[in-house]
Amino acid sequence: MNRALIFAAIIEDSWRESWARRASLVVSIIALVLLLLFAFGVSVRPEEAQSELIRVSLFGVELKVRAIFKATFADAIEIGALGLLNPWGIFLGLFIAIGLFSGMFTRGHIDLILSKPIARWELYLARYLGGIVLVGATTMLFCVGVWALLSLKVGMTDLGLIWAGFVVVFLFAVLYSFAALIALMAEGTGAALVATIVIWGLAEFAYVRDLLRQLSPVLGSVADVLYYLLPKTNDLEMVATKLVGAEQFLTDTAGASSAGFAFWSSGLFAIVMLALGIYLFSRKDY
Repeated sequence: MNRALIFAAIIEDSWRESWARRASLVVSIIALVLLLLFAFGVSVRPEEAQSELIRVSLFGVELKVRAIFKATFADAIEIGALGLLNPWGIFLGLFIAIGLFSGMFTRGHIDLILSKPIARWELYLARYLGGIVLVGATTMLFCVGVWALLSLKVGMTDLGLIWAGFVVVFLFAVLYSFAALIALMAEGTGAALVATIVIWGLAEFAYVRDLLRQLSPVLGSVADVLYYLLPKTNDLEMVATKLVGAEQFLTDTAGASSAGFAFWSSGLFAIVMLALGIYLFSRKDY
């Protein structure tokens, strides 16, 4: 059999296993319910005096507030959608994907997988990509759904939320590379999820390194090391926030790096984690 087909089959196996565990089904239902609530529960009508202003109703009850601009309404919806994706969507995605990855190492399952005529590094990478495709598809479908509904309701066709969705998927992929490594080492979901949340928290903590340096030179030095070693989660979150036009919510951007540096340095972190995971998996005795 063609190796590429085997590689694709392993990715597909991740989908099948995810649906069998019902975890992905639950997340998909949540996303669908949110879209349906927005589609049928939120309605808008143009203000008679000015077409750029709208009145908003929730389940047929008009909100007793002043008319708002279409752009303001669209920004609010996009900011809310992004707030659901990060951190809650990423957290749920990690929970699902780590379970799939650690499940590969159970006795019987790993023997079946290793019997396939494919290198171990390809097995590891295919399983990793399977988690990204699974979470990425749900994330992007949600973003496209919100964008399509905004287009229908208020005629806003800005693609900021869709681009922000790609940033969220990238951030998930970076964190998942570390989670996959811990799942391999610990052969369990719980330890990998906790360790990933800790790394995520440390990466956010490192963002305030300038403030920490004022409090203590030692704390500032530690934060500097963490900032350059760990993925730039906060900077990537800022990029996504700017894409949906919510710069006003970024109260302090003094310590932020450039978008280019945030992407390539975070990508390098993911590559190192994947390389280490592949190396350990290749040498592990089953």
